Amino acid sequence: MFSFFNFKIDYLSKIDSIISELRGPFPELAEEIHKTKSSSFTSSELLMNVTHELIQVTTNNKAVKELIGKEVLQLKKYCKSLGLLVK
Repeated sequence: MFSFFNFKIDYLSKIDSIISELRGPFPELAEEIHKTKSSSFTSSELLMNVTHELIQVTTNNKAVKELIGKEVLQLKKYCKSLGLLVK
């Protein structure tokens, strides 16, 4: 759900969904994202680290961007709505 003033998503489900989408065509990448998610200690660390990694991958790989680009953009917008700057 999106609102101009309030942007909310279930980011854990979104990340799990992205990992699932990547498992078929990009199993190594899916495992890398899963490891990043699992190694985070706090929710903000998890959100920032995973989102950063996904942004980097979608920037450098057109096929990955076509597959998960919209979801990664949603995560980036969610981070911004929380005041988390992710590049």
